[in-house]
Amino acid sequence: MSFVTLSDEEERELNRLSGFYWKEARRCEEARAYLAGSVTLGSVLESLLILMVNCYPEEAEETGKVPQEHGKAKPLLDWTLFQLLAVAKAASWLPSSQSLTDDWNSRKAKIGDYAEVARLVRNLVHPGSYLK
Repeated sequence: MSFVTLSDEEERELNRLSGFYWKEARRCEEARAYLAGSVTLGSVLESLLILMVNCYPEEAEETGKVPQEHGKAKPLLDWTLFQLLAVAKAASWLPSSQSLTDDWNSRKAKIGDYAEVARLVRNLVHPGSYLK
């Protein structure tokens, strides 16, 4: 395995944090704060994908999608949501049937496609992403 995984303490804290983010997302839903909720749900997704890669590092490695920096694998905590999704889809943890350039088809969409949409909506908080 070429990348640094989480310590037991980091894993416990990330698991706790994902639960906290989930509760916050539910509170955002109740308050009708949908943009804030989408950001929080993106954090839930990111947390859970980090935990998944940490549990199955060999499967992540076999995808050939582990992010590199200066010719070496990046430490797991430095992966972006985009990179985590690429690994998860390549490992078939989040199957997808559409690419970002396809017209959306909800009949063909799979869980990985919805995860990608969640990432895109989460990124709307960045002014540059919003304007593009």
